[in-house]
Amino acid sequence: MGISFKNGGIGFVAPLWLLLAVPTVAFVILSFVRSRRIGSKKDRYVLILRCVIVLLIILSLAGASIRKYTHAATVFFVADLSNSAAGAKAQMESFIATALEQKPPHWNAGIITFGKDALVEHPAGRTPYFGGFETLPNPHFTDIEGALQMAAALLPADTRKRIVLLTDAAENVGDALKSSRALALQDIVVDGVYFDTTPSAEVQVTSLDVPGRLYKGETYDIRVQIDSTANTSGVLRLYANRLLIGQERVEIQKGENTFVFKDTAQDSGIKTYEAVLQVGEDTVYQNNSAAAFVEVYGLPAVAVVEGREGEGRELVKMLNQAGIETMVLTPQVLPAALEELRKYHALVLCNVAADDLGDEKMKALDSYVKHLGRGMLVTGGDNSYALGGYMATPLESMLPVDVDLMRKADIPSLGLVLVIDKSGSMAAGQYGVSKMELAKEAAIRSTEALRPVDYIGVVAFDDVASWIVKTQAVDDVDRIKSDIGTIRPGGGTNMYPGLKLAYESLKELNVQLKHVIMLTDGQSQEGDFHGLVQEMRDHGITVSTVAVGEDSDTKLLEELANIGGGRYYYTDEFTNIPKIFTKETYLATQSYIRNRTFYPVVTGYSPIIEGFDQGFPPLHGYIATLPKAGANVVLSSDRQDPVLAEWQYGLGRVVAWTSDLRGSWTGDWLAWDEAQRFWLNVISWILPIEEEQYGLLDVSRMGDKGYVTLDISQNLDEALNSHAVVMKPGGGRQEVSLQATQPGRYEGEFEIDEAGVYLVRVELKDGESVVGQLESGLAVSYSPEYDIRNRGSKELLERLVKETGGIMLDKPEQVFREDLQPIRAETEVWPYLLSAALVLFVVEVALRRLKVEALLRRWASRIKIWEGRWPKPSAFEGNLKSHGNARKGADESATASESDRDQGDVRLKKSIEGGSEVVDKPEPGQTKEDKGHDSDVTFSSRLLNARLSRRKRL
Repeated sequence: MGISFKNGGIGFVAPLWLLLAVPTVAFVILSFVRSRRIGSKKDRYVLILRCVIVLLIILSLAGASIRKYTHAATVFFVADLSNSAAGAKAQMESFIATALEQKPPHWNAGIITFGKDALVEHPAGRTPYFGGFETLPNPHFTDIEGALQMAAALLPADTRKRIVLLTDAAENVGDALKSSRALALQDIVVDGVYFDTTPSAEVQVTSLDVPGRLYKGETYDIRVQIDSTANTSGVLRLYANRLLIGQERVEIQKGENTFVFKDTAQDSGIKTYEAVLQVGEDTVYQNNSAAAFVEVYGLPAVAVVEGREGEGRELVKMLNQAGIETMVLTPQVLPAALEELRKYHALVLCNVAADDLGDEKMKALDSYVKHLGRGMLVTGGDNSYALGGYMATPLESMLPVDVDLMRKADIPSLGLVLVIDKSGSMAAGQYGVSKMELAKEAAIRSTEALRPVDYIGVVAFDDVASWIVKTQAVDDVDRIKSDIGTIRPGGGTNMYPGLKLAYESLKELNVQLKHVIMLTDGQSQEGDFHGLVQEMRDHGITVSTVAVGEDSDTKLLEELANIGGGRYYYTDEFTNIPKIFTKETYLATQSYIRNRTFYPVVTGYSPIIEGFDQGFPPLHGYIATLPKAGANVVLSSDRQDPVLAEWQYGLGRVVAWTSDLRGSWTGDWLAWDEAQRFWLNVISWILPIEEEQYGLLDVSRMGDKGYVTLDISQNLDEALNSHAVVMKPGGGRQEVSLQATQPGRYEGEFEIDEAGVYLVRVELKDGESVVGQLESGLAVSYSPEYDIRNRGSKELLERLVKETGGIMLDKPEQVFREDLQPIRAETEVWPYLLSAALVLFVVEVALRRLKVEALLRRWASRIKIWEGRWPKPSAFEGNLKSHGNARKGADESATASESDRDQGDVRLKKSIEGGSEVVDKPEPGQTKEDKGHDSDVTFSSRLLNARLSRRKRL
């Protein structure tokens, strides 16, 4: 803020201080008037000085400065001396030297060099000498942003500003475009000089990829990616722990090339790999190798739980062939205690129903994955997911898919009638629970599985049939469940009336699907069952039957199911009744089982499918589910339903495979020659690292920084402290401070300044004791300066230059062109104003405390005496007569007033000795005019006489 004039102005840093000027001056005047009367000139002078002092102090506090337009200018040459631009160093030197030879006198010029860091080659000056670059910045990275920021900081604020950037624009650290926007706001213009350093023929080893986690005995692929700017050939060698394990002559095409080696994890521990390429046509040798490492753990143990015998047989064969220890279990013998479960590194549920596991085991599995960091694979089938009763169980919460399809809009509406036997035999049961109670529980579960648009009806029969719940929309579930609970057993068995009621109820019901589930444990009275069921089938009503126990009419029930187009169930385990009803309800919607042939579509990236570029064989069916938020759906069906989904669940991982493993839907898949590698990838992905029971440690790289991320969010209930140490390739050690970015998540960074493997170790402490360690690493093969994929582009430099209003330079003569707008330079004056205020304060004190009037009069008298000793120039221009007359008149006047001089000398002497003013009193009879005339004569003479007498005394 300030006041502007035509060619300048006055500026203020803190203009709000100026608001105090008027009230402060008014306060000074008011306080002065109240404290004393302004009766003399001295008082007025003191008041004026005080007001001026206050104003000067306020102007100083406001940061006053003087602004004026200037045509002076400063330019900084910012030269890229990174490795990627090494071939253009001589051209940069020539450009700068030629430009400096033509520098106008009013321009200042300086030079900055940069790579990873920026250094001042020459500070800005009028006559910079330049004979070549002498500074040596770190050449392993290109940080254009940092160099521009340094140049901007060194440019004087009171001159026009320009930066000339000489670079190949191969930026790999920072964000130059972001910096250019800040420069534009500071009126700094950036001009660009682009140097194309792309080699004509260059080959590099871009990456060496190995699996992130391995167990002893696993066979895995090692992928080497090679990029080239031309077609060529060479020899590719692979070293493991510095021993040659593979050598291959390769034909390299222009662009990206991938070569695969295979290896087996035979020994546990750290295993390092290095790929080295030898080619004839090459320009940079530093990028012909790449390094990687993997940590191999001991043999894992996997438990395969089969819902029915043989469900996981094919998977077990593949795991055994890979040397992975496998244990086949049934749901009943699966341990329920974590102490026993933790001996398995991963667990596979092959078409297992939730009821077969029970709540206790499902809760144990939840802790097994979430807190112990183990992995779990769940496969599909007719007893899994929704058909297996997973809905609203701990098992469903672990899955990356949602088994409830109620959110889907394309599910047809269903009319369902349950025909339940309530004869006296239903009062019997097992383990203290009657068949009747289990049948009621089954009916309630079926009701809960329906949507509000569906219809439910419940018929109970003994000798006669009656409605328990008349067919109605499922809009009051609690009331329907209450009505079902009123069924009581008693009487004989007559199925026909109950089946007839169901038919009459559904025949005219306006829904898309109509289905009847009939349950009985005995032999029914006679009736035209076959005719009735056929009539029902003709009206689009399907019938499924459930035979409970050996006393049931299994033959009749199976025939009715076949005629009715439904399914027949037999169970002598009465506890299976609810599970059967739930499954049958879902099947009746015709939405959960997808019996169709399709080719899986890749919809998400995962290491599980890495290397399967040729696609996958067809599948012939799956269980429909919905993906949960946060899940990674890797493979989907042609209807966008999940086929393979995975996610992180606590410290562990869970994979959902919605097709089967028995071969009913996966016959082509299991016969696929890549089937074993696929399933080994799945198992490898869910297998934990032992240290992950404490947390997850990730190490990544971006530019010249390594980033450490520690996630212990699952152990928030434990007060753990973390500390990270990085071991550099050369043996150096670096401490890393991990800062909390969110609850349970800590991050830190470290410098990457050399190639090789950086090992990172994090210690977790509970107080002073170490409770766990996490280890990981980061392989750095070579500087990004040598990466041909990171070659700079002229477009980046052009965008940067355009952002600041500069141009791309072709000739050195363009550097000092006069197209910069004049700027107003500011000169700070507040320090001088503050000094002036201090001086005036001393003057004001002296004026108040000292008798300055007497001193001033003495000085004035001396001035008059001095002037009297010299005749005025006009006296010498007269004639001699007039000069004589003047002398005569003066003598007479002096003689006449001799007595007066004597008296005046006495008074003057007393005045000088006493320090008081002398006031000549008129004699009696003397007029004021006479007194004034005499005083003019006698005062000078008395002053002269006093001076002469003082000299005599000395």
